[in-house]
Amino acid sequence: MSEKKTYESGATRSADVEGVRYDLVPAEGVEAVARAMYEGAVNHGDHNWKRGLKHSVYVNHALRHINLFMQGKSEEDHIGHALANLMMLVWNDKHLPEFNDLGMDNWNAEEVEGFNYAVNSPPTKRPVGRPRKSVQSIANMEENRHE
Repeated sequence: MSEKKTYESGATRSADVEGVRYDLVPAEGVEAVARAMYEGAVNHGDHNWKRGLKHSVYVNHALRHINLFMQGKSEEDHIGHALANLMMLVWNDKHLPEFNDLGMDNWNAEEVEGFNYAVNSPPTKRPVGRPRKSVQSIANMEENRHE
């Protein structure tokens, strides 16, 4: 049982919501998430997402909806869907941490075909400006100048 908090009136209540302000969460945001979750349940079944998805799936879907919102698309509530994906990600991170595939510590470079940056680092980009003349073209210029 949690600690009790005594209020000015003398009434007491458990103090288990200290540091959490549910009263500050916008009702419109909660409703947008609830609508998105309803649509997900209709399409995929109740609590389907609790079976486990990689963290990157939630991030990708959230970013997709944010991008569509930024493009002005309004065929569905993209902010509600982005929030729902982020809320499922929070749940996933707490209850299924083994599904966290984000970050360098959580993937195996040997499984990625052609990956070997330690040996073959990607080529560096040339600075912007006048293109470098090749050795052959410089040699040709020398030949042409002496003719």
